[in-house]
Amino acid sequence: MKAHAQGHGNVWFDQDAIANTFSFANMKKKYWITHDSDKEDAFKVHMNGKILEFKATPQGLYCCSTGKDYLEKIKKAKQKKQETSNMMDTVQENRKNYTQHQFECAKLACKLCHNVGTPAVKNFKSLLKANMIKNCPVTIEDVNIAEKIFGPSMLSLKGKSMRRTPKPVRADVIEMPPKLIEQHHLIEPCMDTMFINQEGMLTSIDHTVKFRCAMPIDHKTKKECHRVLDVTLHKCNSAGFIIKTIHCDGEQCPIMDEVKDELNINMNHANPLDHVPEAERNNRVIKECVRAAYHHLPFKKLPQIMIRYLAMVQTNQLNYFPVKGGISKYYSPRTILGGTPLDYKKHCVTPFGTCVQANHESHPRNDNTARTIDCICL
Repeated sequence: MKAHAQGHGNVWFDQDAIANTFSFANMKKKYWITHDSDKEDAFKVHMNGKILEFKATPQGLYCCSTGKDYLEKIKKAKQKKQETSNMMDTVQENRKNYTQHQFECAKLACKLCHNVGTPAVKNFKSLLKANMIKNCPVTIEDVNIAEKIFGPSMLSLKGKSMRRTPKPVRADVIEMPPKLIEQHHLIEPCMDTMFINQEGMLTSIDHTVKFRCAMPIDHKTKKECHRVLDVTLHKCNSAGFIIKTIHCDGEQCPIMDEVKDELNINMNHANPLDHVPEAERNNRVIKECVRAAYHHLPFKKLPQIMIRYLAMVQTNQLNYFPVKGGISKYYSPRTILGGTPLDYKKHCVTPFGTCVQANHESHPRNDNTARTIDCICL
């Protein structure tokens, strides 16, 4: 297996071996290695101002024993990694509350449930309660512990899940006071671009409602800016607001001058070597929220689509609450522009990055394709 050695990088590692080896060819690519057999039979690796000595052993190998300082450094690094990792429930964490005997009984309960046809948990408990299986070592308590440790059965989800009839959509719109819209129907967004892990985002925030928006862009071109601005203008216009002026940096002048005529808006560019304060502050707040959400995820690397959705989700969540300096102390920017309140079951149950089982209908429907697929909530 591969492991990461601090100060060196990735190495091959065997946890059952007495010692592990470093490749001399790879070591010399990174550090300066010297050997003088007249003075001492040892290889000296010069790294970051320190010298690491690999001394000869009677067996003919050159070894270096790690000191207490190195072991303490590794221990602190592991503790820091555990503290910064998210509190995602795993089987290993769930089984800490139970003894080894209880864990083995829970695994036996899962195996028995599969052997008798993977019934529903309620039916499986009724089967055990009625003592329909002679000489059965599994009890109802074992099934309860198995549910707490392993969670729902993936076999049942993939094999028995059925598409539920969706609930009818009911319009639940909060009507805004007409005077509120009339007095502040003209809004002026402040726009800027930012990058998160080399993913471009076009961000905006207006002076009045304080509505934040972040949309991914592939390139700084007229076509991309027109697409993103069209989405923002449509959302504001549908809520009764009108955008006549947009504030942006001077570096975007060549692109925005081509777009402003098509969208019928005026562009107020900042002076050379100057920026729009509101737009810069908006970028900083969005990046802080993205950084906080990123360290809550259990993943070490994220694909491009997750980075883009992470930025959009965090920006959208900033619109959930009334903003200081906005036009209302009671209505949030999301409510003012959208009119729909938050729904706990839709917006607050499954966080971003959660591993879920999503229903998937295959065609034809009478094959053995899994009825749910492994997904990540975006």
